[in-house]
Amino acid sequence: MLSLFAIGCAHSPYYKVDKDGYITASKWKDRMLPVNTNFPPSAISVEVPDYGKVLGGTIENAEFFLGMPYAKSPLGSLRFMPAQDIGQLTGTLNASEFCPSVVGASDVRQMRTTTIPNDAKVRADEDALCLNLWRPKGTAASANLPIMVFIYGGGFVSGSSTNAWYDGKNLAQNYGRVMATFNYRVGPLGFFSSPDLLSETSGNGGANGLMDQVKALKWIQSNAPAFGGDAGNVGLFGESAGALSVCSHVVSPQSAGLFKRAILESGACNGPWSVGEKTDGLAISSLLMSNFNCTDVACLRSLPSSELAYWPFSFEYNQSLQTSWKLNPYDWQFPGYWVDEFFLPAQQYELYNTGTINAEAMMVVENSMDGFLSFLYPYVYDQPTNCSGSTYKDAQHYHWQYEDSTKYPKIAAQVEELYACPVDAENQSGTPVGKGLWQFAASDRDYALHCSSVVLADVLTKRGVPVYRGTFSVGPRRYDQACIDGMIPCCQDAQSCYGWASHGAEIPFVFNTTENACDSESICGQFVDPFTGDEPAIVQYMQDSWASFLATGTPVSSAGPTWPEASKGMANFTNPAVKIEPSEISPRLSTICQYWTQYYPGGAGPTSLVV
Repeated sequence: MLSLFAIGCAHSPYYKVDKDGYITASKWKDRMLPVNTNFPPSAISVEVPDYGKVLGGTIENAEFFLGMPYAKSPLGSLRFMPAQDIGQLTGTLNASEFCPSVVGASDVRQMRTTTIPNDAKVRADEDALCLNLWRPKGTAASANLPIMVFIYGGGFVSGSSTNAWYDGKNLAQNYGRVMATFNYRVGPLGFFSSPDLLSETSGNGGANGLMDQVKALKWIQSNAPAFGGDAGNVGLFGESAGALSVCSHVVSPQSAGLFKRAILESGACNGPWSVGEKTDGLAISSLLMSNFNCTDVACLRSLPSSELAYWPFSFEYNQSLQTSWKLNPYDWQFPGYWVDEFFLPAQQYELYNTGTINAEAMMVVENSMDGFLSFLYPYVYDQPTNCSGSTYKDAQHYHWQYEDSTKYPKIAAQVEELYACPVDAENQSGTPVGKGLWQFAASDRDYALHCSSVVLADVLTKRGVPVYRGTFSVGPRRYDQACIDGMIPCCQDAQSCYGWASHGAEIPFVFNTTENACDSESICGQFVDPFTGDEPAIVQYMQDSWASFLATGTPVSSAGPTWPEASKGMANFTNPAVKIEPSEISPRLSTICQYWTQYYPGGAGPTSLVV
């Protein structure tokens, strides 16, 4: 536990690192102080009605309140159950340090924080349903500030709100916002589904991780006003699985009234990353039970949480599982995220087409080489770097046969034709990246996220929802380290990777977090140094736009051009400056998206929006 002096010390860091390099994050119950404890005058305290007293701290021009429980500990009989109300705390909560990270199938690379030295990590625990808030220094309860809520990604099998990139202090202190992040259960602990769990008020468990998020959003509705936030002006944004979460909240009946606006960063939920069918969720949950020789839920509740959490990654080393479930090492099938007939009563594309849209306005953003993380393709990463011989053909066939050899019997050959090697000048934009790898990555990008974003924006426009589209295209300048870390191909210099913005590359720009965010072993190795050159202006444009949009529904920034709605163009965040591109699409790109969308849930027709 941090000392009482540290709680109120100006500019106090909200971390302590032990001898093993781990942040001393602690369970919230271990940070409960007696009601009659005397605190120094400098302590930052907030009385939250029907919740309790919390003590936070200050850092720079922000105040923080970390590791606040928003639900009961999901242990014992509450494992695999919907999150339960936390109720009134007994005593005073020391909210000056994070809770542990959720137990997930991740290594420590996703569990870092910008306020600690390189290599610091956060330990994981099943008891981790906690929420973090930042606000401008000196904020009064009557301030009524807009609230920004970020949901992290990680494939629904990993992730943590303590990640280095998600530090909320800059958005809070520079834009006058209450900024929030929270943990939610992932992997089998968050998405195990079973008929034994079926309830009219909670579904079958297949979306408990998402229902955790609903519980956190309800906590914000009830308690953020005590911290100076406006519960009537909440905006959601998320990346990857976090964006899929936001995308799902927009059409979930359980999320109605909990927010007003939404930003998706690399996570349109109407394409191949959409929710799985209920029957698939039940089937893979049954497979998990068989793997542990369990015949009922009680048996699974007796197992160590770490064994359950790491189960998805056992596919990488178990060929029989890959064959029986048509899985592959880079296709993590357990994240549940299934149709559970409660949080998601149907596929998202159906709900977007005919259901209630919970957001007044949306922003849909993807990266120029999105969906591509080379460490997801361990057996093909080094293969398609050129077009000679059968290298490129073999890589494409190997990749697409695992997507679904029965559903896409001809897909590899068709992709080989659509993404011909060598590439033409239009698609490669003169970048001297290996031609084969560029085309390989482009096909994956278009299928996974690019075309689904286009279609989603088109649907929203037709339904009368204001929508803005953007593409992040800033290539990595730490090309040498990023190459080693497997984020991008090996380039001769930074310019040679121009336009290669991998999945997640935009996050440090949105949060303005780079320095000490990660080390050479991290997937964020491409932006470990302070921003330089044109980057600060791009950071400002993006932060201005995110903060203004979530508060008002319109992205506004003095650092760049006016951002039009999707029907009139899209913003391209690129060096040397932000550009607004026209809404017309080339015949070739239109053909590509029409091809890919036939394989999306429900299919999709042509689109009129910019690709």
